[in-house]
Amino acid sequence: MSRGAPLQLRVLGPVTERGDTDPGIITRLTQPRQLAILSYLALSRPRGLHPPDTLVSLLWPHHDEHSGRQALRNALHGLRR
Repeated sequence: MSRGAPLQLRVLGPVTERGDTDPGIITRLTQPRQLAILSYLALSRPRGLHPPDTLVSLLWPHHDEHSGRQALRNALHGLRR
């Protein structure tokens, strides 16, 4: 999907997405936490940058700081692919 192309993400009920040029982003996610990150960033306000510690504490609450940040890096890498 090209940058700036609209993407509709439905997260209540069955998770679906619809884009202009590349349908199937959700089906390529390999981890539930990738979907959680995508949903959090898409729905959170204000838009923009969010501290990594926020995501780590939400998604990996039982991890120490180092392993939580590593898990977040791995999940973000998966999203970027």
